[in-house]
Amino acid sequence: MNTTFCKDVSFDLETLALTADATILSVAAVNFDMTTGNIGRMLYTTVEYKNQERFVDINTFNWWKKQNPVLRKEVFGGTRALKEVLEELNKFIRPNQMVWGNGANFDIAILEHAYKHVINFKTPWKFWNGRDMRTRIKDAEQLAGFKPKAMPFEGRKHRALDDAVHQAKVISAAYQALYNKIQGH
Repeated sequence: MNTTFCKDVSFDLETLALTADATILSVAAVNFDMTTGNIGRMLYTTVEYKNQERFVDINTFNWWKKQNPVLRKEVFGGTRALKEVLEELNKFIRPNQMVWGNGANFDIAILEHAYKHVINFKTPWKFWNGRDMRTRIKDAEQLAGFKPKAMPFEGRKHRALDDAVHQAKVISAAYQALYNKIQGH
């Protein structure tokens, strides 16, 4: 793991809904260098979900019941208050970092909502630094023939830290594919 400063951060959340006001089960943030794929500092924590006063969708809750019991125990076993987790994330993000989520209306939108409604705080990133992984991947697929599904996944799917690391690797590979296409390689 590289501990030097990285310009980009990959977020992944596990939640109990798909909306901006979703109850948050776990948060992961991974610093990475998009041009090299190097992974830097990581933050991962599970969150106490019962006292959040945020939305729980019964379909998402039922989906979690069908997931791996070991993962479910980890994700639902959080003891940290969401406010505390957001304050820690606030210290993790550095000024002018680009923040990436998997979809324009999920990870970043949920965190922005939580910052506003849980701690009445601005996000630690500028709104114009939010990035959507899906858009970058689609660009790379269409313009450079990049195949994201061919990239091996390491770890457990739906474990926020493993997902965030994988996202960082995919974003970097997509960037490199686009860069090489532009350079004529």
